[in-house]
Amino acid sequence: MSKRLLGTAAAVALSVVFAAACTRPGPGSTTTTKAPPVSVTLDRWVVTGTTLNIDCGGLFAGNTCKAPQPASVTVTTREGTKVVAEVTSDAHGAFVLVLPSGTYTIQASKAGAKCTRQQLVLEGAPSTKDVTLTCSS
Repeated sequence: MSKRLLGTAAAVALSVVFAAACTRPGPGSTTTTKAPPVSVTLDRWVVTGTTLNIDCGGLFAGNTCKAPQPASVTVTTREGTKVVAEVTSDAHGAFVLVLPSGTYTIQASKAGAKCTRQQLVLEGAPSTKDVTLTCSS
């Protein structure tokens, strides 16, 4: 996903307006009335992030680097009892999630690697939040 597309999003507030038309057939005629518009606002946070490999290996074994890498990203409730969202970062380690306000645990995972876990607190007016998750072999 392009971070450029998300750069302009300060807050995600979706306003959906439904204008439904219902048809009520009357005796001998058809009457069409329009229902009044209903507005629904959904407030959500945009969480952008990167998953990085911090163990270079090879010639650089033992050194720390920050090479982007694809990994699975899981968001759970603070207690870790319910998965709220799952996504896989792209080849550049980038991922995007859209979440309601709350306190969560976010963790990267990759086969054969130890990855970080951190608390994610989304409070107040929805906005964007950037997260970096790291893994090492």
